[in-house]
Amino acid sequence: MHLLPGIPDPRCVIVRPDQHLRVVNETGADVNISLGPFALPLPSDGETVFGPTFGEYLLPGVHVLSVDPCCGGELWLRSSAE
Repeated sequence: MHLLPGIPDPRCVIVRPDQHLRVVNETGADVNISLGPFALPLPSDGETVFGPTFGEYLLPGVHVLSVDPCCGGELWLRSSAE
């Protein structure tokens, strides 16, 4: 997911349990991101990949990547059977 000024790209994405979250900060400012049990700072022009797969820390459903000060995207974790 790319964080752009005012909006993430994409705003909503369907993910599988075996995938990892990659976040790229293109906002021009430092931000703090969090999802499930994870929270970390992400500097301007920084990038991070969450180590565990989605299925290791999230249940199926819609989850929000929280970005402070603004604006995160939604991740829809589908079960492996869907």
